[in-house]
Amino acid sequence: MRKVGRKAFRIVMITVISLAMGGGFYLWNARTLGGNQMPMPFGIGMAVILSGSMEPTLHVNDLVIITKAETYEPGDIVVYQSGSISVIHRLLETDGVTALTKGDANNVADEPIPTYLIKGKMVNRVPGVGFAVQLLRSTPGTLAVTLLAVWLLIRSQKKDREDAKAEQDVIRQQIETLKEQMRQETDTAAENGPAAESTEAPTEAVVQEERKE
Repeated sequence: MRKVGRKAFRIVMITVISLAMGGGFYLWNARTLGGNQMPMPFGIGMAVILSGSMEPTLHVNDLVIITKAETYEPGDIVVYQSGSISVIHRLLETDGVTALTKGDANNVADEPIPTYLIKGKMVNRVPGVGFAVQLLRSTPGTLAVTLLAVWLLIRSQKKDREDAKAEQDVIRQQIETLKEQMRQETDTAAENGPAAESTEAPTEAVVQEERKE
């Protein structure tokens, strides 16, 4: 049962390693080569709140879940790319070509932007986990997760080898015990054999003497 559990654990670790390496490469490629600061595979993305411009609706280190939409309505909290950064503000108005946004805590609206720069709108948020997500998505974080998963994978395989060796040692010991028992039984049989013959001989002699009488 433990072996099955460790096998499943190794499958999970291999999956984690693959996702960490693949996801890290995907993010690096999108940001560095594609200039896309918030890649959205399958139309879903995540953003971390880094400023207080959306207080009190959103707080620093909140994790925001973003999805693409065909249209955006005033009041939606949207994410758009401004140069090398992603901005998450509330949509005030749009004519389908340009959009006007503003942070809830800001006194003035942002500069109008083309609607094609809008990457998606907020559908949910997870308070206070943004720092951890940022760390995991960074190159050092991805490397740390990968190395940890590799170490756990190696440790699990080493444990399997140790258990297999322990089982072999137990079987070897049982075989040696059986051999010793068989040896003792053989020695006992060899010692008792002549004694049995010597006890039978006088009995035959007594019978012959009784017949003569």
